[in-house]
Amino acid sequence: MENERKVFLIYVAGSRYENSDGSSRIKYLLGLTNSDKLKLIREPDNPFDQYAIKVVYGNNFQIGYIPMEKSKIITEYLTQGYKYEIPKFSIIRADIGYRLSCEFKLIMIKE
Repeated sequence: MENERKVFLIYVAGSRYENSDGSSRIKYLLGLTNSDKLKLIREPDNPFDQYAIKVVYGNNFQIGYIPMEKSKIITEYLTQGYKYEIPKFSIIRADIGYRLSCEFKLIMIKE
């Protein structure tokens, strides 16, 4: 039987805000390289979204969150035992102002 796969295009939310420890998500985005691997960390105690999922790399450098409109379904897949892959990502620079974000393809796999 072939593995079941779900694919999402994710635009990282909240990159313009600072992390709870005061660190800059923009600074972490600027430090992100093609050799870095993005990871997802659930944050069920988040006061804004009970399904919140942080997007981090390296030593848990947080660059933002999975958008709220996708966090619930992705949390459900993770709870059901799906694994995930993030094969590559892109840094997005806005033409107006100093805005950075990250976009990636998230592949959820049920083995």
